[in-house]
Amino acid sequence: MAGSGNGTGHNDTLTIFMYPSFAMGHLSPYLPTANKLAQRGHKVFIVVPPKVQYKLRLLNLHPDLIQFKPISIPRVEGLPPDVEITSDTTMREQDLLLHALDLTQPAIESMLSDLKPHFVFFDFMHRLPGLARRLKIKSVYYSLVSPAAVGFMFAEGPLVEDLMNGPPGFPTPIRLYKQAAVELMWFNAAKGRGSGITLRQRFMT
Repeated sequence: MAGSGNGTGHNDTLTIFMYPSFAMGHLSPYLPTANKLAQRGHKVFIVVPPKVQYKLRLLNLHPDLIQFKPISIPRVEGLPPDVEITSDTTMREQDLLLHALDLTQPAIESMLSDLKPHFVFFDFMHRLPGLARRLKIKSVYYSLVSPAAVGFMFAEGPLVEDLMNGPPGFPTPIRLYKQAAVELMWFNAAKGRGSGITLRQRFMT
């Protein structure tokens, strides 16, 4: 990886920018990867919600190389003003939080233009690859979702039973309970307010 970005040599260090989804289950797992990269001398910038920084500092083993980039959540209609991460919301508000994070693109573009990283790691930020490409930065879809879950997520079929069985060729012992399949059908069909896309489309993009 050290020789892959923007013409760096084999022994050169890299600058890496991370924008995980604003949920502790996404933010926290990005830190071990950042620590591994920093351990090799690479510099890492991670976008975080302002009020969560203090929790994440405990996981930062290389504060000289890993820097948090706090970003305020833009206000959108229907989203309470104190919301920063998914645990601050109800299930019915989470699409509004994702929409608010989409609206951070101008601030993210300014950061990327200033920092000029070699790589951008992301998960739910579906507009980030296009932005990175325009700025000639390589993007890495760094998913925290298990391959089995992704397999079900991309399964096709009009019936709950189709989703329970998974995509064609999926290992037969791996099946979904009916309630999980019902929730997955909602996941595949419900369009987010503001963005107009489904969570499934975010993953696919």
